[in-house]
Amino acid sequence: MGKMGKKHNKILSLVLALVLLLAVFFFLSADIASKKNDDKVGIIEKSDEIKFSVLLKIDNGSEEKKEYELNDISEQVTVFDILKNSVDIKYNNDYSFGVFIENIDGIENGVDGKYWQYYMNDVLGDVAADKKVLEEGDVVEWRFEEVPF
Repeated sequence: MGKMGKKHNKILSLVLALVLLLAVFFFLSADIASKKNDDKVGIIEKSDEIKFSVLLKIDNGSEEKKEYELNDISEQVTVFDILKNSVDIKYNNDYSFGVFIENIDGIENGVDGKYWQYYMNDVLGDVAADKKVLEEGDVVEWRFEEVPF
């Protein structure tokens, strides 16, 4: 073969290598894109979980009362979850029964014999706030009052 034939074979080899490289790149890109789409499908499925709204009220025993309408609440969210994500609190989680709220918005338990207690739909909570799971339409009210028992 002459110089022209060798040069032609070299160019042909480079072109074939480039085509092969592009084909590999194309197939890898398609595989990655399909995996991303699979992930998006998973995300869509996860976002299909039930979302709802609840109302959170804080009554510190004075005329100042706060209300928060909380939307996009998902299943398994507790009374404690919405409280800690809505207002400034201090709590103790060292008890076997669950979390104990010590202070909400700077108002400490024990002042004038009053303590923070939560009511769910106007009924005094029967378990610790981190054990009470919310449902659609619940109204949670934290009241700073004398213990009724």
